[in-house]
Amino acid sequence: MVFSFNPMTGLGSVTRLKYKIKQALLLPFADVESLRGLILLDANEKLHPLDQSAHEVALSIAPSLFMYVADPATGQIQGYSLAHSTAKVQITR
Repeated sequence: MVFSFNPMTGLGSVTRLKYKIKQALLLPFADVESLRGLILLDANEKLHPLDQSAHEVALSIAPSLFMYVADPATGQIQGYSLAHSTAKVQITR
């Protein structure tokens, strides 16, 4: 479940997800409404933009987007690059 809040309008929303979140990435750039979107990485290592504007921003800056997931039990870090992403937002290891 994701709770989101628009600080400009004061409106909030709840999104129920059908997958388990492994990592979330707050995009470094805002969309046309000055909102920064979220890209979610699920347990199956598939990316999910939280909304369409996040998808568009992520695609426009995909070559410079990276995600890291750390396993505190083993100390291992996995890195993900979106450099080869397509319109379907795929992940590249």
